[in-house]
Amino acid sequence: MPHQYKDLTQGPIQQQLLRLSAPMFFGIFAVFFFGVTDAYFLGKLGASELAAMGFVLPVLALFMSFSRGMSEAAVSLVSRKLGAQDTGDAKLFSTSILTFSLLLALIFAAGGYLFKDDALTFLGATGRVKSMASDYLTIWFAGMIFLVIPMVGNGFIRAAGDTRWPAMVMVFAAIGNILLDPVFIFGLGPAPELGMKGAAVASILSRSFTLLASLYLVHYKYHLIGFSAWQWGKVFQIWKQFLKISLPASLNFLIIPFTIALVTKLMSKYSEFHVAGFGLAHQIETLSLIAFYSIAVGMSSFVGQNYGAGKTERLREVFDFATKACFLIGILIVGVFSFLPSPSHLCFKMNRSL
Repeated sequence: MPHQYKDLTQGPIQQQLLRLSAPMFFGIFAVFFFGVTDAYFLGKLGASELAAMGFVLPVLALFMSFSRGMSEAAVSLVSRKLGAQDTGDAKLFSTSILTFSLLLALIFAAGGYLFKDDALTFLGATGRVKSMASDYLTIWFAGMIFLVIPMVGNGFIRAAGDTRWPAMVMVFAAIGNILLDPVFIFGLGPAPELGMKGAAVASILSRSFTLLASLYLVHYKYHLIGFSAWQWGKVFQIWKQFLKISLPASLNFLIIPFTIALVTKLMSKYSEFHVAGFGLAHQIETLSLIAFYSIAVGMSSFVGQNYGAGKTERLREVFDFATKACFLIGILIVGVFSFLPSPSHLCFKMNRSL
């Protein structure tokens, strides 16, 4: 395998999985911290803004699920080619998938913008809260390309056995969001005070960095973009394979957002305080699952390369190790949460703050 790719078909299995998963723990934590950061600063404006964010989250999660499915499909297809040491096809697959992803991002943006108000109505948003949520989504959908393309690009990098760079990119994006949120929400310095819309602007600007960084790494570090072997017949076949993997993966990721949407709709029948509280609780719940997501991300790169190389015994070993690791982590998380304040105590503090 060429020197720029990390060969995951050789060497200690446990060490490789840990090396792949550990950086992604911090990267995924950073991604999920986007919502926590927005909720923190918007909460300073009032309960209505926090409730509006509660209605926004299920919509964002919907498109995040599709983007994650596309990213996993990119990892699967490209890592198998790299595992089989077919670098020429790996470049063609990456280029074809990236082109198709750009097209899908534009479709997502248009569809999201057209149906955002219908989605918010379905969730139960009304009045000023719905208006603020709609303003946020208008800006967010305008920057859809900054969500989809970096996630797919990071998938190519992970396929090459590198999770460190994708994690670093995500961490820097989260730091950017933390710095920009108060600037655009409260209007610090020359920036205007945009309130709810400011959180969306900060998110888009910070994610724009991830697009530039991921494309730079894919093209200049791993040389996975090139149009010299472009053949429409083969490209259409690649797009078909991409959809065959990304659609089921996206549907799998949609289970949680769909559940969150239904619960949010139920909470809206009570008050905006219930929506705000549930949104915060969901953020905490999501953070508790980061370790599992990290292992899953590391597994996708490892499995892809070894499947492409025909190393079935290594696949059995890594599944066994990952299952045991997840079981132990689950027990640890239960122990940690058992020592946290009771839900009633947290609700009492929240009601006082709101």
